[in-house]
Amino acid sequence: VFSRGDNVPKTTDSKLSFSETHGWYSALGDKAEKAFINVRESVCTVVELARCGDLAGLQALQSLGEAYKWKIAFHYQDRAKPHIVGIFKAAPLKDFAGVSDRSMADLQQAVLAKRPPEMNILEFGLSVWSSWTSHNLVIWKLSHGDNGFNDIDRQSLLDKHLAVMHQGTKKQQGQNFMKAQVGTLFYLCHGNSPQQIGQFMSPTEPSVKGEGWLQRKYKVLKDSVCQDPFTSHSKNWSPRGNSTFWQVPADDLPEFERELLMPYFALDLAELASLVEELDLEPTPKLSDLDLAKPAARESIAAEARNVIYYGPPGTGKTHRVQEELRTRYPDSADGKKRFTFVTFHQSYGYEEFIEGLRPVLGKAAVAGQVQYEIRPGAFKRLCER
Repeated sequence: VFSRGDNVPKTTDSKLSFSETHGWYSALGDKAEKAFINVRESVCTVVELARCGDLAGLQALQSLGEAYKWKIAFHYQDRAKPHIVGIFKAAPLKDFAGVSDRSMADLQQAVLAKRPPEMNILEFGLSVWSSWTSHNLVIWKLSHGDNGFNDIDRQSLLDKHLAVMHQGTKKQQGQNFMKAQVGTLFYLCHGNSPQQIGQFMSPTEPSVKGEGWLQRKYKVLKDSVCQDPFTSHSKNWSPRGNSTFWQVPADDLPEFERELLMPYFALDLAELASLVEELDLEPTPKLSDLDLAKPAARESIAAEARNVIYYGPPGTGKTHRVQEELRTRYPDSADGKKRFTFVTFHQSYGYEEFIEGLRPVLGKAAVAGQVQYEIRPGAFKRLCER
């Protein structure tokens, strides 16, 4: 139940109800006051069910959102005899319990069954989450499908370790392919047949395949041990899905592991994560590794970074180097069109200094005996105007 910011008429429907002052879910009642009473009673019901460990009753309660319900229940349970771990997303619980689709109540019971007796519920929750983070990989499906590739093309790309895709692929798949960072994990399929798990080792570049086509070099982490057509389902992230470059959602990682990763690559998520950690990717140079006195180093920074931090004791030339960088980048500053300014941030620096604010009028412009103020632009606004 929430207060409205205006009284513009809004239409009540089966999902949302409105008065002049409030809005609420229609299922809670026809008046804001009634909706509030129902919410309050639902919270109290959750508390009582949690205190007696009635997970089935909590599962059946539909008057609150799932996350709200289980979070409240977690806080009000008997900590000496806990029934709920402090994780309210299904994917981490499924992963830890090693089970497939279950209700939240069933997942909580399956996970709590694995709690060591000497471990308190907060420590156990952290261990469950830690296990999930080691498995919670970002992995994409990439398809070299029948539409656009023949067997000779695909074998050539396998031999050269090249991932290829058209930049105009719909649903932002082309943009996602370009934006994916070096080091991103993906599995490659030829139509419905999984082939390899790889990791991008280069940014995108034009492909010899033709106009609009892009390619990226990759390192093979694992070849498939089975290339039979995938038939389990046609979710977008699966080989049968109608997609070219699609991320496996976090909630589907346990299913991805069970139905594709293990049968086709003989890996689980933890083993795949260990392969990624062993990669020797060439790191981006740190500022401390560059000789800033050399133009090439400065050009490298300018090309790669929008934000650069120079640090060191006073008198080592930080400000001088920044001025050189700015004059090089904005040569038109020499003719009076200054494109940059220096700002010193400190604890009391605020909106008034950066955008605009009231400032006292001093000197001859001030009227004797009276304090006067004017609206004065700050550093950022002055640059915008300039």
